[in-house]
Order: sequence, then structure tokens, then C-alpha cells
Amino acid sequence: MFNDNFYRDLTIMIKRVTLLALLGVSASGIALADTYNPPAPAQPCNLMCTEATPSGFYVGVTGIYAKPSESGIGLVTDSWQYRQPNGALLSQSKPFEEDNRGGIGAKVGYDFGASANSLEFDYLHFNNSTHGYNTSAGSPESFGAVFFPDIVVPNPASINLISDANLAYNLNQYDLWLGHTFGSAVSGFTFKPAIGARYASLSHNMTFAAPGYIKSDFQGLGPEMGFDAHYEIGYGFGVIGHLDDAVLASNVDSSSFLGFAPINAQFDAKTSKRVSNAITGRLGADYKYVFANGSSLALEGGYQAMQYSDAFDLIQADALPSEQHIVDVNTNDFSLRGPYLTLTYHV
Repeated sequence: MFNDNFYRDLTIMIKRVTLLALLGVSASGIALADTYNPPAPAQPCNLMCTEATPSGFYVGVTGIYAKPSESGIGLVTDSWQYRQPNGALLSQSKPFEEDNRGGIGAKVGYDFGASANSLEFDYLHFNNSTHGYNTSAGSPESFGAVFFPDIVVPNPASINLISDANLAYNLNQYDLWLGHTFGSAVSGFTFKPAIGARYASLSHNMTFAAPGYIKSDFQGLGPEMGFDAHYEIGYGFGVIGHLDDAVLASNVDSSSFLGFAPINAQFDAKTSKRVSNAITGRLGADYKYVFANGSSLALEGGYQAMQYSDAFDLIQADALPSEQHIVDVNTNDFSLRGPYLTLTYHV
């Protein structure tokens, strides 16, 4: 198809293009050699940079001494009415007076050394019970049941009426964290953001001698984000802060019961599905001792506060046989606050 002259001319053209390309590359290399400056030596990290951590497993145990609390009508047992000197009628709530109670937590994790990553599992358990006991001292004119608004007892002192109830909270919290440590060798400050997942079960169980009860159970599962910040003072001492927030897809079940002649009333609210927030903040100080083999023991103590939003549904209902029905369902928050102490051993 093509003659010999075509192939000869094509060969000559290819040789010329190749020669020009080689000359261009050579010229570019000379130009680059004239303008190239080697990078400056590495400088210390002044800002937040990945900070290698010692590889290995660690375990820890936490003790808390926390005061539980609940918003809304969660701590209320009843209402007493007293006539005042000016003739006015004073209605007085006598809620549970919650005391601090002990709780326990545990953690186990692994630091992936040079990558500065870590994987950690945490567990927290809190369980308390408070006894509420109110009498008709002071000659109240009437007694009213907050959770059963139609139950009113006139002149309770004449029958020596006693309000006897018990309120128990139970919390089980499970967290799985994946974290990464940043730090600055210049400032002695480290920062560890983390992402993870939480499952929590939480219950409100009020029982009273009537007999009767007011119950609400919470279960939630969802993602969470958090961070730890640490400032090293020196000689093993430091200041530490923590904040995390979990967004939980939750189910809340609630029920109540009142039974004394002629009343035998039971109420149940349909399972409520919602999204709840659980936020925890801690501020404290720590001391770390490093052994000769590289393992370490750290003691941390401080104050913490925790809140679960929209954790409980508490039923108010008319219990008299002629008008028995649910009046309202009150949604309350639950919180814990108090000191904590954590001991951690890193292999």
C-alpha cells in the first residue's frame, strides 16, 4: 500500500522528533537544577499532630459517687395542702430527697502504637434506691396523689395518713470507641477525638405501699462522638477533660398500677419511639507512673455530669372506677452528677 520512500521519510521524521524531545528534556533538567531547593529540615510539631502512643492493652476500673435526678414530676410522690395564717391554702410537694450512691465502671482497650489509633470498650453500671416517707404531721387539710389526680383524702391527720414509697433507678451503659491521639511536643497538650456506638438501658421504678407502682423503661442504641483533652503539668501530673454525646434511637415503655379497695386500676402507655441525646462531661486531674519495663499505672479523679434527654414517660391517670382513664403522659430527663475516680493499667 505504501512505497519504500514513505517508510524512509517516516523513519527520518521519527528520529528528528526523538532528538528534539531528548534535547527538551535535557534543557528542562538544567533549568530545574538551577531552580531546585531541597526541603528544609523537619521542625518540631507546634500544633496538633499525630502522636505515637505505646502499643499494648490497657484495663481500667472506675468508681462514681453520683446523685441521680429527674426533671418534671419524676421525683414527686404526693401533694399536701396546709391552711396558712392568712387563710390561704398552700399546696406543698414532698419529693424524694435523692442521696449520692455508688456506681462502678470498667474499660478495656488496645493502643496501636505508631498509628496513634486505639480501640476501647467501656461499661458503666449505676443502681440506687431511695425511700420516701411522709406523714400527716402539721395537720394538712387534704392529701392529693400527683400520679392519680382524682385521689384526694380530706383531713388526712384524722386517720394518721402515711405516704410510703420507694424510688429505684438502674442504668447499664455500653460504649465502643475508636479514637486517634493528636499532640504537641512543644505545649504538652494532647487531644483525642473518638467515634463509636452506645447501647443503654435505664429504668425508673417507683413503688408505694398502697399498693401501687409507676414504671418506665428506656432502651437506646446509636452513634456517638467524643473527645479527651489532656494537659501535662509535669512530674507525671496533668489536667484532663472529657465530653461525649450519643444520639440514640430509643424505645420507652411506661405503666402504672393502683390497688386498694375499691380501686384496682392498671394503666399502660404504648411504646414510644424517639431519638434521645445522652451527654457526659468530666473535668479532673491525673497522675501517671511509668515502670522500668514501659508499662504504666494512672490514677484519675474529678467531677462528672451526665444527662439522658427524654428518658422516661410517667403516666398520670384517674383511678376511680367510674372515671378510670389516662390523663397525661409526662416525658422527663434523667441525670447523674458527682465525683469519680479511675485507675488504669497499661501493659
